[in-house]
Amino acid sequence: MEPLSEGQRQAVIACFHNVLAMFTTADQIKSTHAKCMIRWGLQLGISPDSVSTEIPTVFRIPDSRTEKIRSTFHLVLLICLDHRIEDDEINLAMLYADRIGLDRTLIGGLFQSISTAGYDEMNPDEMEREIVSFFDEYHD
Repeated sequence: MEPLSEGQRQAVIACFHNVLAMFTTADQIKSTHAKCMIRWGLQLGISPDSVSTEIPTVFRIPDSRTEKIRSTFHLVLLICLDHRIEDDEINLAMLYADRIGLDRTLIGGLFQSISTAGYDEMNPDEMEREIVSFFDEYHD
């Protein structure tokens, strides 16, 4: 996978913060999910200390179906950054999809599309446009 464009990097960070905010409204957070959040924060250059002190307090559900798919795309992209996909990360992504009102089966399709996009020789922004457009049009 090619490096993220700056726009994608900022969108991935915004999604990371939204997932973090999702847990501030939960009664408790599983330790496996907390470990995912810390690992992802480190991948993004966000220290564990700043994660614990800068937790966003408002969880935002994207307004449109397209924005929900785009947000979930950015979460799956974040999971794929280290080229390792763990069960806990998939479970967390499905939880996020449920919470924003998307069918959790979308997650598997996004993982597959992102992991095979490298063979299509698209730049990251083209890949995002094509994948989000496809899932918005064809996935209920």
